[in-house]
Amino acid sequence: LSLSLSLSLSQTWLNVCAGDGRYNNLLLKKAGKVIAVDYDKSALSKLWYQTPKHLRHNLTIKQFNITHNFPFPDSFFNGVFCTGVLHLFPRKLLLERIFAEFERVVNKKGRIIFDFATDIKRVYPNGKIHLSYQNEPQYKFDEALEFVKKYFSQYKIKVMKSTVQDDLTKTPGLGYLFSCRYFLVDIKKAD
Repeated sequence: LSLSLSLSLSQTWLNVCAGDGRYNNLLLKKAGKVIAVDYDKSALSKLWYQTPKHLRHNLTIKQFNITHNFPFPDSFFNGVFCTGVLHLFPRKLLLERIFAEFERVVNKKGRIIFDFATDIKRVYPNGKIHLSYQNEPQYKFDEALEFVKKYFSQYKIKVMKSTVQDDLTKTPGLGYLFSCRYFLVDIKKAD
């Protein structure tokens, strides 16, 4: 995440699938205004209450489903930020539609920053696979990265690659081991 958080951001940003706001306060400190959106109304409520009062005047929250057209005009935002969710969408049905909406709502000099988890494994210590693993799309790292680079080929793109490997001694309540490879993408529509 250091790739995006070290950037100088300004003006109005869209935080897509903001959830309870894990990165929202950092985004608020860097951007002039943030519109945080999510499908889960209770998560947005938590986000609002976890936002320091002195930053709330720059925050708007909105509930909607990102698998539909975004309720914002073309070129409305200076940037889109999205973490921890895109890997849950099938490529052909929804992911391309979501990417198209990112492009549509970001102005011609804007940025699109998101991460994408691949090669995800959720395994209990006894070797049994966690059920959620079977119910979500399974992206391979090289395949997903190639898809993203091809989709956004007309823009300048920076990629940071990393991995996650849980340790149950550090996260005892989790109950299973989570591992994945992921990449963080910073896309500039124009210089």
